[in-house]
Amino acid sequence: MTQFIDLARLGKNNWWRYVLGVALILGAPVALATITNMLYDRIGYHVFGLNNTIISFVEVGGFGACLIIGVLLAVKVIHFRPFLTLITPHQLVDWKKLAKSFGLFLGLIALATFIDYLLNPSTYEFRLKPDRFLVFAPVALILTPIQTTAEELLFRGYLLQCMALLTRNRAALVLASGVLFMLPHFANPEMIAGFWPMAFYYFLVGGILAIITLKSNGLEMAMGIHAAINLFAALIVNYANSALETESIFYCTELDPIFTIVSFGVIVIVFYLVMFGVTTTSETSVPQQEGAE
Repeated sequence: MTQFIDLARLGKNNWWRYVLGVALILGAPVALATITNMLYDRIGYHVFGLNNTIISFVEVGGFGACLIIGVLLAVKVIHFRPFLTLITPHQLVDWKKLAKSFGLFLGLIALATFIDYLLNPSTYEFRLKPDRFLVFAPVALILTPIQTTAEELLFRGYLLQCMALLTRNRAALVLASGVLFMLPHFANPEMIAGFWPMAFYYFLVGGILAIITLKSNGLEMAMGIHAAINLFAALIVNYANSALETESIFYCTELDPIFTIVSFGVIVIVFYLVMFGVTTTSETSVPQQEGAE
């Protein structure tokens, strides 16, 4: 069976190609974010009539789109291998697997949040504003998956496969993926809820998504899980000091990092048992090595 982490070997993998690839992947989104922040701060609301919530999501979506384009160019132009090899060793993306993981994880998050509400009802506020929500929801539904897919392509696709060229030790790959995912989240305002617990939470999320990717031998499940986490926060329950302002139906005034870690761990265990509890076999094929010579 072809392993997901071995797909990088289909292309050209000189060390300098990865340095150039990371520079390309991160350079375009950072430049775009800088420019759009300046433009929206000056003319966004007045010209486009958009509220700050929409503007922030457009910025995030634009950043994610540029990140995806950067990853695509790095893989195709610098490494000379098929873009699909960042997602699966099969000829096609398994959309059914992606959808199932998204739906299951979204349901588990909703259940965990409901339990937290029963335990701490005073920390939740109903704040639905139908007129604003109906405008915001389509934007979130379109742009959030773009943002989460971009992060998965980078962290559990490009970087995980890059590290697998150095070591096939899965524990080391999981730890490294967790650290790499944790570091950029240090700037998130949620960190004031407790720096080290929240840092561990982001490390845990990155590590778990790497485990799921390695276990499922593809990126689809991680893409579904990540989209479920962010869409739930965007549309259903957002938290105090969230990195993104949203028009969610509910608002949690107090983020408990310990409960967040514990509930995420329980959710992951249940998800893992449901998705991998019964061993199945599937055909595995290698994408055509277009341009890999």
